[in-house]
Amino acid sequence: MKPHGDGPVVVLIHGTKRQREARALATRTATRRQQAVALRMSGATYQAIGDSLGITKKAAWVHVQRGLAEIQGQVREQAEMFREQELLRLDRMQVGLWTAATSGNVKAVLAVLRIIERRSRLLGLDAPAR
Repeated sequence: MKPHGDGPVVVLIHGTKRQREARALATRTATRRQQAVALRMSGATYQAIGDSLGITKKAAWVHVQRGLAEIQGQVREQAEMFREQELLRLDRMQVGLWTAATSGNVKAVLAVLRIIERRSRLLGLDAPAR
C-alpha cells in the first residue's frame, strides 16, 4: 500500500483529547442539569437536589435555572417553527383563492380576509381588543 501525500495519514475520529474531555464534561453537565430540573419538578428543595447530585445548594439552583432556561428556549424554538409552518399554509391557501377573490367571488374574498386576519394574529400585528 502506497502512502498518501508526503507523510502518514492520521485520522482523528473523535477529536483531540481536550475536545473529548470538553464533550464529556458538557454531557455530564447536561445530564446533571436534567436531573436537577426533574428533582425540582418533583418537589425537591435545592438543598435536597444538591445532596442528591453531590453539589452545593447554590450549584443546584444554578443547574435548575439554566435547565429551565434551556427548556423555555426549546419551547420558543418549537413555537417559531410551528408559526412558520402555519404561515406557509396560509400563504398557499391565499394563493389558491387569490384569482377568485380578485375576480369578485364573495366567498373567496371572505376566505382571503379570514386568512389575512389569521396571519395578523400569528404575527401579533393586531392591537389587543379592549
